[in-house]
Amino acid sequence: MEEFYLSEIDYWDDIMLFKNLCEIDEKRIAHIGKNLFKEHRHPFVILFTCDRLLVIGEGKAISYEAIERNVGLRSPLVKRYRKDTIYGRDAILRFFLLSTGVLSPLFGEDMIISQIRQSGELSSMIGISSPRLRKLFNQAVAFSKRIQNSYRLRGFDASAASELSDRVEGEKVLVIGSGDRARSIADELIKRGKKVKMTLRDRDKIFLLSKGAEGIGYDDRRDHLAWADSIISASSGLYFTLEEEDRPILEGKELYDIGAVRDIPKSLGALSLKDLLICEPEKERMGRDVEKEAQVECSSFISWLERKAKKPTLDEEGEEFAYSLLRRLDSPIRNLTLDRSKEEGLRSALLESARKAYISHSISRKE
Repeated sequence: MEEFYLSEIDYWDDIMLFKNLCEIDEKRIAHIGKNLFKEHRHPFVILFTCDRLLVIGEGKAISYEAIERNVGLRSPLVKRYRKDTIYGRDAILRFFLLSTGVLSPLFGEDMIISQIRQSGELSSMIGISSPRLRKLFNQAVAFSKRIQNSYRLRGFDASAASELSDRVEGEKVLVIGSGDRARSIADELIKRGKKVKMTLRDRDKIFLLSKGAEGIGYDDRRDHLAWADSIISASSGLYFTLEEEDRPILEGKELYDIGAVRDIPKSLGALSLKDLLICEPEKERMGRDVEKEAQVECSSFISWLERKAKKPTLDEEGEEFAYSLLRRLDSPIRNLTLDRSKEEGLRSALLESARKAYISHSISRKE
């Protein structure tokens, strides 16, 4: 258990870094993974989610300097986003929690399920994973799906929406966004007699508007800034909804930023729920419930590890051999310049064939 570690760079609050890392494609991730393995020589998986970069592996942890160098994070400011590397049960538990989305800025987001599955599969395809990591990733995907089906993790606490709406003094409010949190706040504001405009990225989806709100196009939001006394940005997008260039027209207006990811540059002085000391008790309760379930899942995985450590199976030894072979064949395979589906098919076939050949050879030797 102690051989597992998890290193994490949490960059969601830096929208430019966030945007750049979100745009790294699978080919680039594979290249990063192979370069790190050449330096490190221990199995690991590198995972880019919507809000953080994770490396979870076995043996000695890869240094943050090596990770950042290979990813291309050269700014000294990146250091502030590093979390302390954690080991053993703590690493496994945090990974299970992360898999559910309860630690994501957009509470309970489910995109991470496919990100975990794809990163685990990619690491296997390039031969830098291990049977234990494959088991961990498969179990995390199954656990996350179960949690998503058991809990309503998305949304925004009604109590928080109500408390925020009580703080809004302006009579005319522009709400940027039309998702759960934007609608929750708009509903509360309308109850208080406020005049509300909401943005829509698709003008045909008027059903997303709160009853009594006026819909405007998202791209037209700047045309309505002068009208508003208060502006609340509550989008789930990856880009700023307002920019420094909007400062002149924002002077004297109430400005709130409650987007899942920062919506407004800090320099504009928008207030967040944290700034206002507004809590979300329902979300906190669900987070505690999910953590209890993650503790059970963690214990299950550790029990599996302990059983396997006592008596490794031929299948696991064969898989280790297959990963080693695939690493050695990586350059010849890439030199074939196959399209993606054919290359993945070839790698999968080699993994399975090498595993079966090892098992067959081992059995024949014993006989």
